[in-house]
Amino acid sequence: MADTVRYMMEEMIPELEDMVKQQYFSKQEVKQIVKRRQDFEYLLKRRAALKEDFLRYIEYESKLEELRQHRRKGLDTRGKKKSIADYAIVRRIHFIFERAVRRFRSDVALWTAWLEFCRASSSSAARQEAPPAGHSGCSGCSRHR
Repeated sequence: MADTVRYMMEEMIPELEDMVKQQYFSKQEVKQIVKRRQDFEYLLKRRAALKEDFLRYIEYESKLEELRQHRRKGLDTRGKKKSIADYAIVRRIHFIFERAVRRFRSDVALWTAWLEFCRASSSSAARQEAPPAGHSGCSGCSRHR
């Protein structure tokens, strides 16, 4: 369990360094982000992870993305090419949703929340996954298993 969490934390290094480089977050804020993410990852890796753990992690990352977007507006980003920091948090939220629906496959509310996030973030990650069997109200899903 600790090795998996450590690996996931190491995978975050490039995006976190880029967030400091782009001046979205300070080094101190990144340390706090790392601590919170590590705590969440340990919660998700325990044997009896709860749906609420996934949802709290998603909520934290969503607020972090809102803050990043707000700070990006305050910076002069005209003419700058998008970097890892500009899409890393949204990608992480999709990854958390993916793990959540894998664990709670029949939870329609979770699938719906993911689809709503996809609409809000203009992405299609959830559409590539299959909705729960027998769920016909899944607008936006391109295939059903």
